[in-house]
Amino acid sequence: MFVNGTFGFGAALASVAGLLLVSLLFVVMFVRDPHADPTLMRQSDALRRLVGTMVSFVKEVYSSFWQSGRGPQIGVAFALLPIGALALAYATLGTIQVDYGLKDHQIAALSLYNTIAAAIGCMAGGWLGDRFGLKRTVALAYALTAAPTLILAIQISIGGLQSVPIDRFYGIIIAHGLFYGMAFGVRNGIFMGMTNPAVAATQFTAFMGMGNVAISIGNYWQGVVAESLGYAVVLYLDALFCILVILVIPFLREREDQAVVNKSATVKPQLATG
Repeated sequence: MFVNGTFGFGAALASVAGLLLVSLLFVVMFVRDPHADPTLMRQSDALRRLVGTMVSFVKEVYSSFWQSGRGPQIGVAFALLPIGALALAYATLGTIQVDYGLKDHQIAALSLYNTIAAAIGCMAGGWLGDRFGLKRTVALAYALTAAPTLILAIQISIGGLQSVPIDRFYGIIIAHGLFYGMAFGVRNGIFMGMTNPAVAATQFTAFMGMGNVAISIGNYWQGVVAESLGYAVVLYLDALFCILVILVIPFLREREDQAVVNKSATVKPQLATG
């Protein structure tokens, strides 16, 4: 956005292509799979291995979510719900900034400030979560994301989007970024507590994937409602849904891996007798 606002769209495309090329070259030159088989496989062998991998993946997902107690099961529902108030974090924010009249360089600057605020929020959320508990902190962070959302909704309802002073507009967006960072970071900590170490990469990635589904659903309905009823209605509904999601948080539990507990209990006597 900075490059586009200063040098034009062609230069912006070239800069993005250059960055992608750097990433590609780094992967090609430095990333190696130590377990990769250097010998060429026949097509039938590759297909058999692919099918076997997918079957194993499905079994791991089933075990991690449905054989680790109620915690991960409730976590599935929580992962598919909005991450606090979403409207001022994703697609709706982009259209609001354009309709507000911000130039490219202003959008880029606001995005930079918002990202820094979100990073600070992630660290602050982790600090608070360690001291006051993850569920309390994530509930607080979710509620806080609703506050700037409601403030902007009220401002738009009173005089329209253009009536919001630019410094207040910036402050609302950056404040939301701070609180959203808190919510996002601590939420991931909750999912880590639900994740079975035996299949940690698979299960945690699945939780994150479900979160992306929730974001996509939010972007879709917010776009439809904004086009038909306006931004204020979107923001009011977004804050309402956020409060409803908070009601699920008290029911969240960590995993209950009985298999690991039983295994540990059988190993200890053997070590003692040895």
